[in-house]
Amino acid sequence: MTIAIHHTQVEDCVDDILKIIGNDIRIGLPLGLGKPPELINALYQRAKADPSIRLLIATALSLEVPDPGTGLQKRFLGPFMERIFGNYPGLDYMRDLRAGKVPDNIEIHEFFFKSGAMLNNDLAQQ
Repeated sequence: MTIAIHHTQVEDCVDDILKIIGNDIRIGLPLGLGKPPELINALYQRAKADPSIRLLIATALSLEVPDPGTGLQKRFLGPFMERIFGNYPGLDYMRDLRAGKVPDNIEIHEFFFKSGAMLNNDLAQQ
């Protein structure tokens, strides 16, 4: 019998995931929209801080908030982006993947990228 557990704090949810599943976490995320960024970020940050936790993220098309640039481009896109993306936190694993800073205990299998999004990124191209 499955028992539903409801959390109001994402860190409590991560604690329970680790308690129930253990330190070898393999999570599949939906293509495109529908990823729970707060939960995924909390799991990612916990694994990043604790190398004994192995985290495998299997997903596709992790959408990112575009960079509005500077100057006129930023002034033009800024209000649009605020209205569309609001306080969306983004995905920490994508920031680290772009920067080539994903820790060894974390694997990210992104099997579909936006065209040209990860050119010249050896870590993402593996």
